Amino acid sequence: MEKLLRGLKKNNSTKKKTIGKICKTIGGAILALSLAVSNLAGVYPTKKAYAAGTRKALQMVTNATAANIEGAQASKVYFGNYYQNSSSSKDPIEWRVLQNSGSRLFLFADKNLDCKAYNDSNTSVTWDSCTLHDWLNGGSGGNFYQEAFSGKERQAIATTSVIAQANPYYPATPFGGNTNDKVFLLSIQELAETAYGFTNVGRNITSNTTYATSQGAHDYSGNGIWWLRSPGSVDYSAVFVRYDGFVGLHGNYVDDQNDEGDAVRPAFNLDLSSVILTSAAAGGKSSGNPGADALREVAAYSGNEWKLTLLDDGTFGNNANGHAGFSASRVDSGAVAAGNNITVSYSGANTGSNEYVSAILVSATNENNPLYYGRIANNSASSTGADITIPSGLAAGDYKIKVFAEQYNGDEMTDYASAFGTIDLVVEAAPASPAPTPSTPSDGPVDYFADLKSAFDYAITLGGNRTVTWNRDSVLNYDIMKLLAENPSITLAFSYTYEDMDYLVTIPGRLAKPDPEIPIYGPLYLYGTYGGTAKKN
Repeated sequence: MEKLLRGLKKNNSTKKKTIGKICKTIGGAILALSLAVSNLAGVYPTKKAYAAGTRKALQMVTNATAANIEGAQASKVYFGNYYQNSSSSKDPIEWRVLQNSGSRLFLFADKNLDCKAYNDSNTSVTWDSCTLHDWLNGGSGGNFYQEAFSGKERQAIATTSVIAQANPYYPATPFGGNTNDKVFLLSIQELAETAYGFTNVGRNITSNTTYATSQGAHDYSGNGIWWLRSPGSVDYSAVFVRYDGFVGLHGNYVDDQNDEGDAVRPAFNLDLSSVILTSAAAGGKSSGNPGADALREVAAYSGNEWKLTLLDDGTFGNNANGHAGFSASRVDSGAVAAGNNITVSYSGANTGSNEYVSAILVSATNENNPLYYGRIANNSASSTGADITIPSGLAAGDYKIKVFAEQYNGDEMTDYASAFGTIDLVVEAAPASPAPTPSTPSDGPVDYFADLKSAFDYAITLGGNRTVTWNRDSVLNYDIMKLLAENPSITLAFSYTYEDMDYLVTIPGRLAKPDPEIPIYGPLYLYGTYGGTAKKN
């Protein structure tokens, strides 16, 4: 315990004597912090912790409001990339959400990310003048702000007015002036704010990343210690949080790394005006293969880990204009039957790695509730148009399709998107499947294919885009696939059961792949090739 509550060492004998006297009086203060510091909560008024909304894996952000991302550390957001598992490659950074309010997300690193001295030299210093402040905010040389965030992500980070406040247990210690920061450390007062989720000392405990440990951060049975920005008992000390969650109010030397190995656990505010979509950190943007049949129903989501899609149209600075100038419109016109296609043209879409044209289908009466999402075109090469298959199960009614260019970077990674090009859409109910007279049973399975062929013939005679629904057997033959390929305006919606799973596979004629060397196309081949839905019977 004497080690944990040790006084600050100093070569100057006068300072050593003064600090030694202080250390005899602070043991109880540290252990009582979780109770005593609650009296400071009034410094930061309690605010609404989160914005409510539908629980879906993909959410629209409108009026700078992000639904279902909860404060008080109930939710987490991935944003930026930093060295964590090694010193040679970066990984997505996970942040705890302290507050979702006032068009901002107040984010706090889930783990200790690096190990740095509060100041490079042991001298009188405060947050506004220490070298750690410069390193976090983009000072000269290598720094966290530049290393952890892309130029587009930096545009989304709000400038925060950071209030300089005294250490309430050592009010005579200088505490410097206010700062305007992009990234900062928490203070004693913020660590006392229950609305931020700091309801007990256990919420203060965290571990180091592998990288932080390799940089010198001490590891105490899996837990690390980390700096606060508040001054300690003297002007060359800064407060820290111990491995057990209690706060070292007396502080450590500002350059004290060899003895304690204090880690860096940053915080910042993110401007929600820069965000166009939020999605589940893993699998939140589920899409079919790029193409007409890419739209997939947006799933319900009860998790609490999110990633962001930033609006990248130049609204938030020069670095965030990579998807400016995109526009989209519908080529054909009129109502469309569910299961059939519409054609859109677009311009201004980026080409290159991870660049797509995507679409979100919403109800005309609730544009903030995504129903379907898909990446309808892979823009690895220049393209100016795409077809979109309207989901066959969609109810008749008025809808809108929001088409946009986006750089989709995968799970836990920030995406970048243009503004939406919105297309009005009237959807009719899918036409009933033709009901031809079944052929006379003869040689077994051939009758099934003959009946299906009759259904196709009937749909062809009706003309236009038609969907044939079929639910007999679980395989198709070459003749049917060839007939589909020869009639691109026909779509087959094939439902079947195989090994206790119910499948619905939709095959547009223009995507059919007949192969004369494959006489029969089995249930798993069809699902694997054309996608669809599958659920337990």
